[in-house]
Amino acid sequence: MMKTINISSSCECVSAKNRLFNRSLHVALSLLVVSTFNLFAASDSTKHWVGTWACAPYKVYKNENQPPMTLTGNTLRQIVRVSIGGDTLRIKFSNITYEKSITIQKVTIAKSPDATKSAIDVSTITGLTFNGKDDVTIAAKSEVYSDPVAFDLDTSMRVAVTIYYGECETSTNMTFHWGSRGNSYFASGDKTSAAVLSGAAERVGWFTISAIDVLAPKSACSVAAIGNSITDGAGIDAVNPGLQNRWTDRFSEALLANETTREVGVLNLGIGATKVTSAGNGAESGVDRFQHDVLEQSGLKWVIIFYGVNDLGAGVSADGILAGIKKMADMAHAKDPEIKVYGATITPFQGYKETSYTSKESVKNDFNSKLPKQTFLDGVIDFAKAIADPSDPSKMLQKYRDGGWNDGLHPGPAGHQAMGKSIDLKLFTPPLVGAFENTVPFQVSQTQLVVRNGIVEFKLPQSSFVSLKVYSLLGKEVAELAGKNFSSGKHTVELKNSSLTNGTYIYSLKTDRFSTAKKIIFPAQ
Repeated sequence: MMKTINISSSCECVSAKNRLFNRSLHVALSLLVVSTFNLFAASDSTKHWVGTWACAPYKVYKNENQPPMTLTGNTLRQIVRVSIGGDTLRIKFSNITYEKSITIQKVTIAKSPDATKSAIDVSTITGLTFNGKDDVTIAAKSEVYSDPVAFDLDTSMRVAVTIYYGECETSTNMTFHWGSRGNSYFASGDKTSAAVLSGAAERVGWFTISAIDVLAPKSACSVAAIGNSITDGAGIDAVNPGLQNRWTDRFSEALLANETTREVGVLNLGIGATKVTSAGNGAESGVDRFQHDVLEQSGLKWVIIFYGVNDLGAGVSADGILAGIKKMADMAHAKDPEIKVYGATITPFQGYKETSYTSKESVKNDFNSKLPKQTFLDGVIDFAKAIADPSDPSKMLQKYRDGGWNDGLHPGPAGHQAMGKSIDLKLFTPPLVGAFENTVPFQVSQTQLVVRNGIVEFKLPQSSFVSLKVYSLLGKEVAELAGKNFSSGKHTVELKNSSLTNGTYIYSLKTDRFSTAKKIIFPAQ
């Protein structure tokens, strides 16, 4: 059942006046709960919103991409795969391409035990609200966020978002994303709490949803990947649809498995058949959509631009593609100089069915050789090397073509895995934030902290309660060395019993009047 708070009269028969009072009380208390939750979430200075899933919204564009039935008065269940987890989330709903408003009557979220089917874990069904109400009208060319909601979101979880629509006129201008790489499910009436959508119409594509954010520690952040059909996962669903195993998913798995990067969310903003330099397939050019699709993502700290093969096929030069990528990188650095932008090499495509690509090998090589020399980039990811045939780098290794479209351009599942696992995780080390943002500068004459030879020494000008803790570079507490009252003077604490492994740590010393932190490498001093 959906998790709700029910407020009802203790009498079986109540007057219309009492029913109205109870209904008003229900609404008032619901608004109070939501307002309090929003206030708490917004005021928690130790956390911020970070993207865990996203897709790039664009127009339906073609008649065959429209829903198999009208959405008005009916239900749509869509399944996504998140990256990082959390206990509080919000979802963005988009109507950004349509000139008419749409109405949502109700939305629920739940765990999807098998992302290839419509079934959900009913014990996890949770309702979303919008300013305290179940329903929301999304104005033309606009987007809305749901209220924050408590939900036990595990890393890499498959989540079903079930929408019961009010007024939603079918149109080729509807906002959607075709590359879901798995089926969405369309059913008559309100089925937001149904365990299974039996007899539902099935079709590839996501409608209306565009992002999921989690409330995460300040040390958490996100990386957004922008590109075309390969980033969008074209071909991975040829044999086993619904697995959500794009290179970005495999990259996320690697980040989550690494202690230093396990709080990094991965957002896939690829759109098939699009270009860096010009519009197409119902979407704007990469340059034009970059601000909305990438720079407006929550907690953004890195960008991967894996783009250009379609421009190349359309006759754009290597320099022309690089000029477009430079515009995107410049936009990111203008928004925040701390955002890192990485370019990716164009992968092999010889053997691709479109003959326009056969003569483009020299242009691809020109692009790939020039990419590492671009000073506007913060680094380069060599996807071409990751999946090329060593005996003929113009072609993709056959095992990386298998299981997908096997067309020479789009990798199969093994190719996506090789790409995702090839990325150097050191490029995505989160900045040192969190518990140490508000520390007072170290003052030697008053409170001292020294770490050497396996001993922590601190000197107090007067008696005080002392908190002395050790944190990882991600801000996670790994040891508490002291948490009690100390007299004035010099004190020492040995590290040999703290079970610290070799590595870099932060020692945080807090007293009644002072707070300081010191970065140190253990055990070498």
